[in-house]
Amino acid sequence: MVNEVFENCKDFFNNLILNELLLISNNGCFLGGGALRDYFCGIIDKKKYSDIDIWVKSKESFNLAIKYFESKDAILKDSSDTFKVFYFNGIYYDVHHWKYFDSPIDAMQYVDMTINCCFFDGESFFFPDDFIYHIENKMIVWNCFNGYSIDLINERLKKMVRKGFNISKDEIKRINIEIFRKNNKNEHT
Repeated sequence: MVNEVFENCKDFFNNLILNELLLISNNGCFLGGGALRDYFCGIIDKKKYSDIDIWVKSKESFNLAIKYFESKDAILKDSSDTFKVFYFNGIYYDVHHWKYFDSPIDAMQYVDMTINCCFFDGESFFFPDDFIYHIENKMIVWNCFNGYSIDLINERLKKMVRKGFNISKDEIKRINIEIFRKNNKNEHT
């Protein structure tokens, strides 16, 4: 059954966007994040995804991805130094370019929670060993504290709780300790 879900997920996202995008970007991008999480949680209606995250391997790949969306007359909804958001066929696509990654494995260390730490490059899935367990058990386990403010951490946690995920007291304690360490380190630098 698990293999069937992965095969269906491959077909779904390849047909939705990745087949064309990989061709245009010379295999320079991959998907990751919440849309994959939602798919594995049984949400297979593309209109129910808040967005689809696209990660790129280089500035050239980023520029080719942008050209792809422009060629499709996608609407640029937001832009910053770290991402561009396009609206196309009823879906928001976040094209990340705050850092370039050689592979999905390199990007894993920058994703907030293990339940969001899944990537797909058109052929293979990449995720931590406990990803499936955390998805099946609706568990929130924080993965990365780099670049996440206290407010953003709280916002992200609340969003996942609204989606039906749970967080243990031990995990809340671990997050608070990491936030304290981070703030304490910042005060002394």
